[in-house]
Amino acid sequence: MDTDSGKVVAAVDTEGGADEIQYDATNQRVYFTGTTGFVDVFRQVDPDRYERIGKLPTAADAKTSLYVPDFKRFYVAVPRRNVAIPPTRDVITEDAKLLVYEVP
Repeated sequence: MDTDSGKVVAAVDTEGGADEIQYDATNQRVYFTGTTGFVDVFRQVDPDRYERIGKLPTAADAKTSLYVPDFKRFYVAVPRRNVAIPPTRDVITEDAKLLVYEVP
């Protein structure tokens, strides 16, 4: 979005349910953390164009993330959750965890 005019300059197809969008100015990357179990990573080609360069696997419902440029780390919080196991529908509990990714 052009912050002066409010005009949309680019639209990209991303993981669903993104709560966090992080921008890495040094590497010109955008990270979309979605609830579907992945982080989409886009490279900024120019101010109005982006290309997908990868997907990081996370976990379902992991939608909170933080990029810390000083540490060159990307963090994703995975919440504690109950998971039904088919076909019995038995339920297991997965503990919360923090995923840490190195950024080049």
